[in-house]
Amino acid sequence: MAVTPEEVADAMFEMVKEYQGRKKFKASDLTKAMIQKFGEAECDKKLC
Repeated sequence: MAVTPEEVADAMFEMVKEYQGRKKFKASDLTKAMIQKFGEAECDKKLC
């Protein structure tokens, strides 16, 4: 099952919310984390 852009966006939001005030994320950090979480077959840079 393919991951939707909304699922990726929600996961990114939750990750940023979890680390709020402790870490600043760059776009590339979030992209790498989402690819690691969902797998390369389901999530790519374009989707992120």
